[in-house]
Amino acid sequence: KQLGYSVISGFNPIGGAILTGVDYGVNEAGNLRDKGVKPEVATKAGITSGVMTAGGLLLPGAAPAGKFNPSRLTSAAWGAGANAVMDSGEKGIINYILQNANYSDIAKEYDPLDAAGLTASAGIGGIMGAILSIKTEGLNLSPPKKQKKRPTYRAEHGNA
Repeated sequence: KQLGYSVISGFNPIGGAILTGVDYGVNEAGNLRDKGVKPEVATKAGITSGVMTAGGLLLPGAAPAGKFNPSRLTSAAWGAGANAVMDSGEKGIINYILQNANYSDIAKEYDPLDAAGLTASAGIGGIMGAILSIKTEGLNLSPPKKQKKRPTYRAEHGNA
């Protein structure tokens, strides 16, 4: 989905991540309402899903590039780890929201340590990290050097 949303937003990975997050959040809230969860509880879970999804998509490419220009492998590893942590956090928060609203049966569906979910999230994060590292390759992230001021024509030749 993020690839499609990135295309819609003019190949902007930030816009794509935000649109993907909104999509996931709206869908999550709708799925929970369909299961009988009160709208205000479903909305909290949907907001959590949207924010964590967008964050999980943005972290792989953005975080390492700001500090150093990593290899594609480093960026992919960073993406895999970051996305798995974000996914686990999302499920844990939604589980907490549902448990505290007395939806413990539905909360069981949001296991933050679900091996299949973590594997899928790590895979997607790794792919995004590798793709987004391509965009930062060759970028000089250091500030430009100050150049010496060149003398003007008048300074070199007088008032001629």
